[in-house]
Amino acid sequence: MKRYIRINKLNRIFLLILFSFYLNTQLFSDLGSDSPTIDDHIFPYEWMLSGLEGGDLSNDFPVITGTVPVDNPTGDDFQKIDEAIDDAYAGYLANGGIWAVMLQPSSAGKYVVNKTIEMKSNVILCGPYQWKEDKDEDDRAIIEFDIIDYGGVNGYNRNCISFKGTEQAQLENAGVEDFYIKRIDTSGNPTGTRSGVNIYMENCNNCFVSGVESYYPQNHHVTMYNCNHIEVRGCYFHEAQDYGEGGDGYGAVCDNSSYCLVEDNIFNHLRHSMLLQNEANYNVYGYNYSIKGKQTNFEIPWYLWIIFPVHCAILDNAIDEDFTGDMVCHGHPEDGPGPMANLFEGNIGQFMWVDLHHWCNGPDNTFHRNAALKHGYHIYPWQKNSKYR
Repeated sequence: MKRYIRINKLNRIFLLILFSFYLNTQLFSDLGSDSPTIDDHIFPYEWMLSGLEGGDLSNDFPVITGTVPVDNPTGDDFQKIDEAIDDAYAGYLANGGIWAVMLQPSSAGKYVVNKTIEMKSNVILCGPYQWKEDKDEDDRAIIEFDIIDYGGVNGYNRNCISFKGTEQAQLENAGVEDFYIKRIDTSGNPTGTRSGVNIYMENCNNCFVSGVESYYPQNHHVTMYNCNHIEVRGCYFHEAQDYGEGGDGYGAVCDNSSYCLVEDNIFNHLRHSMLLQNEANYNVYGYNYSIKGKQTNFEIPWYLWIIFPVHCAILDNAIDEDFTGDMVCHGHPEDGPGPMANLFEGNIGQFMWVDLHHWCNGPDNTFHRNAALKHGYHIYPWQKNSKYR
């Protein structure tokens, strides 16, 4: 059941306290102006629309029309999964509804895939225990990715699973559920290619990722780019190949996307676990847990070590490896407002961080009842237009 900032009696008291504090702090600097109440800066209706349209993700939703089983793994398994997805899509074209492509449990072996799995509308790729209450986590399906296909955009396509529509024809009503993505290739993420992602979504609507364990991407675990109504729920995202600059080592990223819901997930040992950037609006990150953040991109220049060795040693010792935001608004590189009216609620992490790395962030991003256990909360000072602070 979704529970994002309903304006009940208790919340009204809480909001009244916040507004009173705001009014006090602004009394002398803003005397005589008409200050808006905090109610003008929260969007409960929009946030309640986040996630899948038509119902909450559960054993009963979405309703499956037909199932296409994937043959047992043999160690060279891309083709059999790809053909099963084609068969399921053909079932949808012929009969409508949503079709499931069901993997075999790991007792039958692990699937080994060396190319990007391309999803299609109205098709779900799932493990053998979908819809079952008594799931055996020790016998779930496993896909091991060792990507060697470089045939995508700009000559690269190093994503494990891709949901890719177009602006004219979005990919819709598809998902992945209940299996383990184990990445073993280290082919990298060439700058600007949107590559090296374990689950990549572009121009998608009403799609989901549920109950998936994802391990060791180069870039992101889940990218939602130009998407709407995506739901990421009940997953475990851990480890990455790189934690430095260039967008690597991220968890679940809303990039230019709206009405997405990322709820009840665990993020472990990542650079930025939950991140918004560009025109990301009305998205919700709710009740997630992030631990053991890691960054490797903070380095003191060599010449400062020569000039100020003692000071540099003190600074180097003070900057923790986990000094990195796990709840992040990352800005917009151009003159747009950047991420605006997004909600972080009920998350537990180490550092809430509104930065200027991609320039401005928009108004009305809301952090409500979160815990930042180690480094607290920091908003970088705005340098261009206070409207977007």
